[in-house]
Amino acid sequence: MKNNDNAATRATTKNDKLRDLALDLGEAYTLLNSLSSQLEGGGIVRARDVEPAVAKAVPKLRHAVAVLNAVTTADQRRT
Repeated sequence: MKNNDNAATRATTKNDKLRDLALDLGEAYTLLNSLSSQLEGGGIVRARDVEPAVAKAVPKLRHAVAVLNAVTTADQRRT
């Protein structure tokens, strides 16, 4: 019974991590898509206008990579 509890806990934890990953990637996509739209306009874009979107997106992308690495590493240890 304890093995089933451990497996259920691991599955829940993994699902939570993947849900967080999806949220982070969704937010990063929204930020970078908006930035892309601004850049496609062909006008002059100042660095100060670009920097806030990048500053918000990069940590989310780093967190997403860390979550993917953690999930992948945990899966590899179990196999």
